[in-house]
Parts: sequence; structure tokens; C-alpha cells
Amino acid sequence: MTNTKAQAWDKIGSLFWEKGRKSAKPSAYEMDLFTSDIQTGDRVCVVGASTKELVCLLRDMGAKVTVYDFSQGMCNSLRAAVPDPDVVIEQLDIAAPLDAAKIGSQDYVLNDRLINRFTQKEARDALRNMCALAQGGEVRASIKLGFY
Repeated sequence: MTNTKAQAWDKIGSLFWEKGRKSAKPSAYEMDLFTSDIQTGDRVCVVGASTKELVCLLRDMGAKVTVYDFSQGMCNSLRAAVPDPDVVIEQLDIAAPLDAAKIGSQDYVLNDRLINRFTQKEARDALRNMCALAQGGEVRASIKLGFY
């Protein structure tokens, strides 16, 4: 099945990366909430590849960082912006059925404002999957109302 939402983001991804990331990035307060209590070696997943500053901060803190985004274009843009082989950046539709090997693979799952881009069903499925990724861990999310 083709993910048409991913295709759309791949087409507009570079525009979002250049323009939207500046206005959509987490505030200093949100960054503190996202990173509080995270220790060196913690497995931390960031859902959404537009939050470069959060990814870099986590990497600098010594966390084992994985980033999931449903857009290959956004993954490629983040790889270019954060060319660190220790940061894993993978395409994953967080609202689609989750590979069983990923369940419980993270200590923390951080999500910055992704949910407002989903339908109600996609949002429920994404939240369920984020909780599964952090089974035994913690999910932290911020939501900005509005559209991009």
C-alpha cells in the first residue's frame, strides 16, 4: 500500500525543512521538558525528523538517538543536517502497524507536534505505537494547535 501522506511530505519536505522548522521547533521550556532525567546511554526515540535541535541536544547528552519519520525526504534532510552515524534516522509510519521487534526498544519516545497532522484514527494509532516503543519507558509529547 502506498502512503500518500508520505508522498505529499516528500514533495513539500524541503520547504517545510527550510521554513516550517524555524517556527515549529520546540521552545527552550519544551526542550527542558523533553530532556529532563535523560541520562547518557538512554535509548531515546524522536518521532518526526524536523526537530534537529532536539536530536542534537540528545546526542550531545550521550543518549542513543533514533529518529522515525514517515517521509523519506524529511529523513534525508535530517541526515544532511546531522551527519552523525550514531544517530539512527529511519523512515517509519508511526500510525501503521508496528514491527514487533521495535516494541519496548526505547526508554523514552519524544514527539514534537506531530499529532496535529493526523486524522483522529491516525493519532490514536500513533499514540498506541509510541507507547509500545517505550513499553516500560516514557512518552513525552507537545502539541501545537493549527495547521502547517
